[in-house]
Amino acid sequence: GCPDVLYKLMLICWNEEYLERPKFTDIVQQLTQFIQVPSRLLSLAKQR
Repeated sequence: GCPDVLYKLMLICWNEEYLERPKFTDIVQQLTQFIQVPSRLLSLAKQR
């Protein structure tokens, strides 16, 4: 399944209140961290 951190990121991106949504640069920063350290994302996925 989808790791909780990615699911939560998707949820806040769809927030009805657009001011509550993350900035695109923040999204890129979070995703870049997962790309740079894929083992972190894999370990989060296994915790489910």
